[in-house]
Amino acid sequence: MNQKKISVHAYKFNSKLYRSYEFPTIIEENDDFICIDATFSKVIFLKENKNVYSKINRATLWFFFKKEYFNVIYSNKFNKIYCYINITGPFLFEEEAIKYIDFDIDYKTQDINSKKEWDLLDMDEYEQNSNEMKYPEKIKEKIIKVKEKVKNLIEIGFFNKHIEKYKDFFKISNEN
Repeated sequence: MNQKKISVHAYKFNSKLYRSYEFPTIIEENDDFICIDATFSKVIFLKENKNVYSKINRATLWFFFKKEYFNVIYSNKFNKIYCYINITGPFLFEEEAIKYIDFDIDYKTQDINSKKEWDLLDMDEYEQNSNEMKYPEKIKEKIIKVKEKVKNLIEIGFFNKHIEKYKDFFKISNEN
């Protein structure tokens, strides 16, 4: 596939853009997902009416699943694969950008290959935004179902399978 530079725009339910990732590269697209290389992408955080800039400085792949309500970020952090899962609405790919609504709830692990528990994050932020932005009941029900689905997928090792395919991308050393 011809590698193509795009943007990724993360919105909140109230339609406000809160984070933008500039110029990651699509490295694979198939019937199930779009995978982007976000390494060295510029990140723009929109906070309190001002932009805060950052850069992703480690090998990072981001999977956007076409039939799921989550996306997954994998990155090489201290020679281990860090994994972060965002509960989201379905994404759109338009105007050279992947766009999605972030529903606040996340899971993360510091090492996808360890037997350590995954951390569930931002339930308080979800509750607050759900109330303030008046998430409809159907959306809240969907978000909770997706949260449980992701938990089940974690338990069966679903998120580990992408690492095997892209192990050369991460260049993980077996020496510890």
